[in-house]
Amino acid sequence: MAADFAVITLHRILGRERAVLFVSHDADDGGWQFLDGQPSSVDDAAVAGLQQMFLLDPSLAELVDLPEGWCARRTNIEAA
Repeated sequence: MAADFAVITLHRILGRERAVLFVSHDADDGGWQFLDGQPSSVDDAAVAGLQQMFLLDPSLAELVDLPEGWCARRTNIEAA
């Protein structure tokens, strides 16, 4: 997957206010979502590059082979 592949995330994650605790590799379009597991709205959404997400949290690179239709959860950033 290309480092500049666009993914969906949240402004509060990009601003380092919250950590990524939920990752989804969508079955319908192969897209990725990097979320914090909290309720969010469309206004909270942001688009980022995959490489940007790996720079924010290098442990996310472990999920690069997550199959389409699967998701991964953790309770906190230390539970990577």
